Amino acid sequence: MKITKYTYIGLALSALLSGCHSSDSDIYAVVNDGDLNNQQVTFTKRVSHLVEFEFDSSELPFNAAEVVEPHARYLIANPDIKVAIQGNASSEGGRGYNYNLGKERANAVKGLFLELGVDEKQLVVLSVGERHNNFIPKRTVMLGY
Repeated sequence: MKITKYTYIGLALSALLSGCHSSDSDIYAVVNDGDLNNQQVTFTKRVSHLVEFEFDSSELPFNAAEVVEPHARYLIANPDIKVAIQGNASSEGGRGYNYNLGKERANAVKGLFLELGVDEKQLVVLSVGERHNNFIPKRTVMLGY
């Protein structure tokens, strides 16, 4: 069986995500009004872990801040926690192109996290391009803890 670098990336992501424990902090994110540096953490609303992009685009969609902001609040309040920002692409285009597109998408979301005040040390960017399992929608950036 031939093992490629994409297999290693998939295994690394699986290992990262399998270390997650089931708790409210895995499913819910901070929903506080006011300052992003607010240390009062409450978990009151289910939030999305996916930022969906247009076909062949790495431009942040209009609702990206709506998806990312609750995660930013959570990360700011919990500086020891890291988030994996995984870029995905559809199967149209070449493998290298899709890998780069996934990375551009992930970096666009990373930029938004940085604008919202999250420490860069908490952000892990990776791309799987078109290689993904059936549970991850194409043309997305997935946030995983």
